[in-house]
Amino acid sequence: MTSYYGGRCECKIRKQPAKVTTLDFTSMYPTITMEMALWKFMIAESIETKDVADEIKDMLSSLNLTYLQDKDNWKDFVVMVKIQPDNDILPVRMDYKGNNTGYNVGVNYLISDNELWYALPDVIASVILTGKVPKIVEAVRYIPKGVQKGLKKSQILGIEIDPSKDNLVQVLVEERQKIKLQMKDINRNNPKYQQLKSRTQAIKILVNAMSYGIFIELNPEDKKSDIQVYGLDDFNTSENRFEKAGNYFHPLLAVMITAGSKLFLAMAEAKVKELGSVHAYMDTDSIFVPPEHAQEIIDYFQPLNPYSLDIDLLKAEKEDMWFYGISSKRYALYTYENEEIKFMEGERSFKLHGLGHLTNPFPKAVDEWQAEIWEDILASSFMVAPLTHVYVTLLVLKLI
Repeated sequence: MTSYYGGRCECKIRKQPAKVTTLDFTSMYPTITMEMALWKFMIAESIETKDVADEIKDMLSSLNLTYLQDKDNWKDFVVMVKIQPDNDILPVRMDYKGNNTGYNVGVNYLISDNELWYALPDVIASVILTGKVPKIVEAVRYIPKGVQKGLKKSQILGIEIDPSKDNLVQVLVEERQKIKLQMKDINRNNPKYQQLKSRTQAIKILVNAMSYGIFIELNPEDKKSDIQVYGLDDFNTSENRFEKAGNYFHPLLAVMITAGSKLFLAMAEAKVKELGSVHAYMDTDSIFVPPEHAQEIIDYFQPLNPYSLDIDLLKAEKEDMWFYGISSKRYALYTYENEEIKFMEGERSFKLHGLGHLTNPFPKAVDEWQAEIWEDILASSFMVAPLTHVYVTLLVLKLI
């Protein structure tokens, strides 16, 4: 759990309009579960460990982007590595504001006097971004053994499953993709379309929960209690609530899945850099890249498709759009033609993060007041169109 950092979100190009194509990974967490063969851990009777420090040192010393395109290599990445960080790019949890308001996670250069444990995918990500191999102190590979007794055949959403033989993650992802192909030939007003859409949503929720959520479920108790904490440091506390693990709590899987997803993003970042450019934004399972490089990045990831279907592992969602970012979770996508700024039709292409605590300051004059705020921010960046009173209000509130 000391190596658990969740997903990665960052705004690379700030307060400067940039042309982007947004790329999304197909079923990111289930895909990582497939790449790293984690289903075997889910049904394993036991797990063994093996010291692989020398093997990992050799692998990291010859690592490149081509090596990471081979999906057979990913099955060997279920490894925890103890390193001595020295200007390596790694996820770090700390009080970045320095005012004791809380800890956040950032991916940044790290120097530490202490030896720290990281999942191997996070270490690999550092190597491809920095070009240097960290000092490896220890490396432990986890190996699933056997199959749990008592696993039973069952039906899930009408799909026949034998967990001892079928990879449930693969079955559900492929079933969802098959349904989405069916939907392309059905009119949106057809009741069958809505039925299939609901089914794909149900499968999406289920497969994402079982490919990550249930393995990191912690339920805080209502009362504070005496707790002995084990981690990088050991200590006692009586000022916190005990977090009871869920029935399927398995931090090794949660750490590997999220670290693997961050490695995908780091690979995309490194590929953009190799092409002589930089990404504008990334968040968990997506990256915003220069439009002229989008197809090359899509093609780079396709050999990693772990499914039996011809699924696009990385796909373009919104092409050739303008992007304006302020920080993580605060950005807008829009078009800009003839000095006119337009958001996407049919969906909200601007984020409301950071505005949720506010009510409409001008209820009689403006209905979509968040859109007006963003329009003013964008107008100021392009130096077009007069600013409205909403923008002045934002300045007063110091939101921009």
